Parts: sequence; structure tokens; C-alpha cells
Amino acid sequence: MMPLCFLLPNSKLLIKYKESPSFKDTTMSRDLATVIFGLAASLCWGSGDFNGGLASRRSNASSVVIAAYAVGFVLLVTLALLWKEPFPSPRDMLWGGLAGLAGAIGLISFYSALSIGRMGIAAPVSAVLTSSVYSQKDCPICSNWPASSWPCSR
Repeated sequence: MMPLCFLLPNSKLLIKYKESPSFKDTTMSRDLATVIFGLAASLCWGSGDFNGGLASRRSNASSVVIAAYAVGFVLLVTLALLWKEPFPSPRDMLWGGLAGLAGAIGLISFYSALSIGRMGIAAPVSAVLTSSVYSQKDCPICSNWPASSWPCSR
């Protein structure tokens, strides 16, 4: 509520409260949501990489990644049970396991680079190399699909 102040003729102050506009029925524009979620994601990824690099300076990079994967696995199982998600198929488990293994190898390499070098150099160089290695146009699965429906763009 917003206060509205009025001075009455007998020098007394009258304060009335005006209802503030309700935001219950308003929706956020898609462009603003994209920007907000993009900034939140970059903040999360950046802080995760910074803290992982800092932790790998104090201990082995492999143990940092194993600990992070263990926490992520516990959170994944807990949320899947709470939301009653169906168990994935064996094919999905295989692809998920291979993707997790590739991600773990990449994170161990990245955290090792952050722990032995300067973070201000290692992080941007790895970002540029990562973005230049793979292009969706070069993907053998996606080369015959329209660009808006590439499976590897999701």
C-alpha cells in the first residue's frame, strides 16, 4: 500500500493508504525472461567454474568432480522421487552415462587447467576452444534437419 499524505486545515496530517497495483495478472515478456534466465545461468556456470577451480587448487581435480557429481546425483534422485518421474529406458541411461563420462573428463581437464594456471587465462581460452571445436552445422545427425529443430540444439 502506498501512503497518501494530506494536510488538513487544522494543521493535522491525514495519511490515507492507496492500494498498489496488483501484479497477479501480469506476465513477463519473453524477451525479458530470456535475458534474466540467461544472466542467471551465466552466473551459476561462472560461479561453479570459479569455485571448482578454487577447490581443485586445494585438492585433486578428480576428487572435486566426483564430489560434485555425487551431490548432483543425490539431488537428481531426490527430485525424481518427489516429482514421481518415470525411470528412464536403458537406451537413455546409456546415452546419459556416456554424456556424464564425457562431461566428467572435460571437467577434470578444465579444473586441472584452472588449478595449475591463471584462471583469467585458462577460462577464456577453454571457452573459445570449446566453441570453435564443434558446430551444429557439422553434426552428422543434424545436417539434414531444418535449423529450428536440430536435436543437438536443445
